[in-house]
Amino acid sequence: MRVTNQMMTNHAIQNMAQNLEALQRLAEQAGSGKRFRSASDDPVAASACLNLRSVLQSAKSYQFTIDRTTDWMNANEFALQRAGELSLRAENLIERGLNDTLSAEERRTALATEMDGLLRQLVDLANTTHNGQYIFAGFQVKTKPIELADADTVVYHGDQGDIPQTIGSEQQVQMNL
Repeated sequence: MRVTNQMMTNHAIQNMAQNLEALQRLAEQAGSGKRFRSASDDPVAASACLNLRSVLQSAKSYQFTIDRTTDWMNANEFALQRAGELSLRAENLIERGLNDTLSAEERRTALATEMDGLLRQLVDLANTTHNGQYIFAGFQVKTKPIELADADTVVYHGDQGDIPQTIGSEQQVQMNL
């Protein structure tokens, strides 16, 4: 087969046209920041991008859940630490009351009054809320869990429901007590 000047020219023009199309595609990518405009431009890369987008969305969702659960658990921890402090104070008052150095009247007035105040503080702690939800109520997060019916009776209105939170693929934690 004989190669003519016209064949070489046509071949050169065809290569230049292909290079110009490729250059235009690169310019569009640079302008838009996108490697392709539709999935048909590069199906394999489009599939990988969709998969990556899905993974990123899942990671954002897990991070949101982790942040919310951490805040909830911090509220639990604060309330429980404060309850522990109040319990130690109550224990000290009980020891003082068992001591014979105080009269029955002193026990009734000073110690009983302070113990009553500690009980009310513990009830308030048990009714701690976080983002408008009661943290010690089980599933009943909109119901005030503890009520002081009278001086000797505390009533629990919550339930024993555990609230699990998914914080990763096949990873869950219980966020409530």
